[in-house]
Amino acid sequence: MKPRMTGPDPLPIKRKHVLVWGLGRLGGGAAVTRWLVDQGARVTVMDRATADSLRSSLAAIADLPVALRLGTEDPELLAESDLVVVNPAVVKARSEFFNAITRRDVPWTTEINLFLERCPASVIGVTGSFGKSTTSAMIAAVLEEHVARGGGRGLVYLGGNIGKSLLPELARMTPEDHVVLELSSAQLEDVPRVPFSPRVAVLTNLHPHHLDRHGSFDAYISAKLNILGHPNPAAVLVIGDPALGGEAVNPRKTLGPGEQTTRDSLVAAGAPAESVAAARLVREHVLRLGVPVHSARAPHVPFELVVPGTHNRENAATAWTAARLLGVEEKTAANALRHFPGLPHRLEVVAVIDGVRFLNDSKATSPRAVVTALDALDAPVLAIVGGAAMDEPLDECVRTLAERCRTVACLGETGARMADRLLDPVRPEPRPEVLRADDLETAVRWSRTRARPGDVVLFCPGATSFDRYVNFEARGAHFADCVRADAPNHQGKQAATTNPPCGRPDASCNAQPSIRNAGIKSA
Repeated sequence: MKPRMTGPDPLPIKRKHVLVWGLGRLGGGAAVTRWLVDQGARVTVMDRATADSLRSSLAAIADLPVALRLGTEDPELLAESDLVVVNPAVVKARSEFFNAITRRDVPWTTEINLFLERCPASVIGVTGSFGKSTTSAMIAAVLEEHVARGGGRGLVYLGGNIGKSLLPELARMTPEDHVVLELSSAQLEDVPRVPFSPRVAVLTNLHPHHLDRHGSFDAYISAKLNILGHPNPAAVLVIGDPALGGEAVNPRKTLGPGEQTTRDSLVAAGAPAESVAAARLVREHVLRLGVPVHSARAPHVPFELVVPGTHNRENAATAWTAARLLGVEEKTAANALRHFPGLPHRLEVVAVIDGVRFLNDSKATSPRAVVTALDALDAPVLAIVGGAAMDEPLDECVRTLAERCRTVACLGETGARMADRLLDPVRPEPRPEVLRADDLETAVRWSRTRARPGDVVLFCPGATSFDRYVNFEARGAHFADCVRADAPNHQGKQAATTNPPCGRPDASCNAQPSIRNAGIKSA
């Protein structure tokens, strides 16, 4: 028996007994709990974690009349539940509690689906393996500039996986508004359960990621491709990575004289094996749904960007392409992106000490992200990597670390695997100096003693944070604390400059230091 869906008509909330399964530590559980109470629901919050580990999330709902059931996942709570709201972190295929929901035929939904069922605004849905947060924030910044210049009406909202639930904003949203919604693979798993037809769907790229959750690359891609909408498809799809085929997969494309006669060969030409597999699935979905495809296009005049690296130029091109399809002029996008400061924990300069720059790239939660970060730097690098165990290939990451870094400090289980590979006696030159560090404080101190003026100490874990931290933000903040704590031990240090946290690009956020001075490629 399959669990019953909540769509197409949303279940009424008022006076219903709603079980929020998974308060979590990232804010989404607290936001949906508050919204449900505001709708008149009788809410019970259940989480198998203890009150001590959920301290900040519990503080966020301390004023609400909700029942708490912590340290347990008791199926008996389903007996009095009219609806269950499932946290996206739950791996349903491996959950006994979800099996109980299925057996008892209890309706269930997710925070993002509650929003999508009720959202009156136009949605720009953004997903991908990497760059989706920055691309989402860039799109929002460009649309806000467009509205400010009189080119559009309504308000622009930025939310979803970027860290902000938009449920509290529903009451004031109108059909004239635009919602830029970052969506993770975990959130997208269940989106087909509700009507969802984005005005623009954006796919930045696809690489093997979160395979421990999805089981296979194909399953991960299939979840991502739910961005295309259901039951009516998206109006248009923007593809950022040309290796995915771009407009070669367009159902309206006409093959010209001399072109390959199959879209298979158009997609696969010169692309890595993983991209060929991804492109094939993208093509199948696009052709089945008949969604027009646009490749990300660079502007006629290159954008002036504060944020560093080729990858951010690609993010900007993708954001501009999506905005152009919504009627935004190139000069408007250029002005917005010129002042876009970037997001915290993404190659963020946290301090300059004795001419050494300390960069926080804690958002780098996969080995591939380490490669991207190193490609953005042209200064000598002392890297700090590692984190929770992950079942992802390390070959490219380790090779790039060996070629680009003078030293590598390795943390956690993933760091231990990287250290083993870097120290393998059969590995050819170059070989960086490697430390197996017990903690981040040790890694920072060790790197600092080996750094020279003009160097960059890069904290780029290439793994998730859940072995020691509640999330990547807490991990990045700890790195910054370690750097500042070590600073008084060194004479002649320059004033440490930090970028304050900002949830979205606006005038209150400080831009990163100049690209040249940060030792970062202008690309």
